[in-house]
Amino acid sequence: MEKLGIIVLNYNDYENTFRLVKEYEQMKSVDKIVVVDNQSPDNSFEKLLKLKSKKTDVIKTLKNKGYAAGNNFGIKYLNKNYENIDYIAISNPDIKVDEKAIKGCVSYLENNKNTAICAPKMIMRDGVEHPISGWKLRTIKGDIRDSSLLLTRMINKPHIEMYDKDYMQQDEIEVDCVAGSFFIIKKEIFEKVDFFDENTFLYYEEDILGNKIKKLGYKNVILNKYNFIHYESVSVDKSMKAMKKFRNLQKSKIYYHKKYNEDANIFQIFMLYFFTFFRYIEQFFEVLKIIIRKFLKKLNDYILKFYKVIILILIILKTSIVKLFKRKNKTQKILYFSVVNWKWIKQRPHFVPLYLASNGYKVDYMYSEPYKKNIKEEKNIHVQNELNEPNLKIKVFKFFLFHLKRSILNRYIFVTRTLFMNYDKIIFTNPHQISNFFVRGLKKQGIEIYYECMDNYIFWENDYTIDLFNEREKWLVENALKIIVSSEGLKKRFIEKYNCNEKKIVLIRNGYDKEAFLNVLKSDLKLKHPCATYIGTIDEWFDFKAIINYANKYKDINFYIIGPVGEKALEAKEKIKNKNIIFIGPIEHKYVPDAILKSDVMLLPFLINELILDVDPVKLYEYLYMKKPIVSSYWKELDQFKGFVTFYKNDKDFEVALNEAFNSKIIENKKYEQLMFESSWSERLKKYLEAIK
Repeated sequence: MEKLGIIVLNYNDYENTFRLVKEYEQMKSVDKIVVVDNQSPDNSFEKLLKLKSKKTDVIKTLKNKGYAAGNNFGIKYLNKNYENIDYIAISNPDIKVDEKAIKGCVSYLENNKNTAICAPKMIMRDGVEHPISGWKLRTIKGDIRDSSLLLTRMINKPHIEMYDKDYMQQDEIEVDCVAGSFFIIKKEIFEKVDFFDENTFLYYEEDILGNKIKKLGYKNVILNKYNFIHYESVSVDKSMKAMKKFRNLQKSKIYYHKKYNEDANIFQIFMLYFFTFFRYIEQFFEVLKIIIRKFLKKLNDYILKFYKVIILILIILKTSIVKLFKRKNKTQKILYFSVVNWKWIKQRPHFVPLYLASNGYKVDYMYSEPYKKNIKEEKNIHVQNELNEPNLKIKVFKFFLFHLKRSILNRYIFVTRTLFMNYDKIIFTNPHQISNFFVRGLKKQGIEIYYECMDNYIFWENDYTIDLFNEREKWLVENALKIIVSSEGLKKRFIEKYNCNEKKIVLIRNGYDKEAFLNVLKSDLKLKHPCATYIGTIDEWFDFKAIINYANKYKDINFYIIGPVGEKALEAKEKIKNKNIIFIGPIEHKYVPDAILKSDVMLLPFLINELILDVDPVKLYEYLYMKKPIVSSYWKELDQFKGFVTFYKNDKDFEVALNEAFNSKIIENKKYEQLMFESSWSERLKKYLEAIK
């Protein structure tokens, strides 16, 4: 039986090391664990001694000479004391890996004599695939460019050492270098290459190891069916400042190209030295920028405090006047603060204010946009959405202060604008549109606050904004008179996340514009048959793979994708070369019924994620009213459409479902008639009127 030893190098990361070693100790496939403390100044070694057991040894380096030397110290200790070890795993403390992945990698190494290293795919803490599980050997051309901020910005290209995304999707990938956060290597090959090169303190250890292994004729492999989570440089980031990290990086970079890169010439090495020196000058200006930003932030804070006092005084003075004015004014005024541009393809945020305006309210539809607009981009993603409702006005709220859409100052400018508009009700559609102070000021004036949530907005947040989002949403939930949601999933989230009173939540599903669909306007759109069509926004949730696979197999079937393409889907769109996959771009909503009529089958091909699980798609109501066969991915929110939609789970299912749909028809029965009656916007939004009265 082959035996595995694991080296865990710790530096100021006691908690992660302790957790990981405890996990390794439970694994039968792990025979020996050596914890190496690399002279941590935080007393990690004394704490880690508690881990000592028959399976785990805890040792300490004599001096911190870096990553390579620290790991070698552990490897040499392992070899000296436990000669029967066949495989060595190098492991950062800030990872999480399961035994199945370890067994899979060891098994692969046993069955492949020419493979030196095997590793699972690396993923980040949010479950997203890490872009560099493996990479090509570094070129000096790429490293010169990456040594300077100026060159990097001027050239604006991805790292030339990265493999193509499609290549990295294969089940088994051969790479030059494997990420050093976790990999398993054959001990005999590790000995042949003399372990890690200790002339680097940090960085380029993987490149040097990959270079030495390649010269001996061995391979490094990543197995995509297994993965491990990397929590990203915990110990390094705790203890190293930016310029110190850069110095170590450049020192390792120059050493690598001088000793291991046979293609690097003297001139290129000189250029590497030059741009390393130039980076220090750049860094001086970067530090200066940070100092200026801090000063401006402090100044901004003082301005905001003063501004806050002025607004508070204005609110107090204005409150009694507003109440008197409202008694005389019988027509109520609503501000609908939308998450989408009025010229975006028509959907729920357009239909709601239109309906309110046509039912006796004066409505201002407000949306945010930056001062500087990309005109070319606007033409590609926007429509006109003609406005024929006199009680509805479109207002644009411009981003201020370097387009900081979510800044406090933006919201204070907004409260100043609303202060003199005499609104009776304000409907917010995103927590970032409010501040606690802002809402208090509105409520003081007797303005009613509502929160309409149409998506699981947290999906759009990143690590830096997620806490702020949760704080603002909690405050908005507590202060809103009603929370209006578009799906059962969203309703459930509010109850579970904020312990929200169910009576406060109003579920109003999406619908279709019955008037537009009864009076179909003809367009110039020409579709070749047989065809399958999608109408809506195209973004990262769009299942391109299922459509491409089908289009490759059935070249006589045409796919029409109608709608704006989001930034995260542009790359996938540009890679499509199939002549039978045609992108139309956005069309006016009045021509949507005609586009559906001209199609044979309608599509809703979504990848299921946290956002999609809570979506009640407008498209399905529109497709269904036109009695077209529908193929859609499945999630629980779509249970109401069972019997009318053909669902699929994967590529093979998609093929079967689409072939079936081309030969099927919508069955009109009592359930169909009831669903179509209930889901017209004119019926749906009666409940909306009741909610805000």
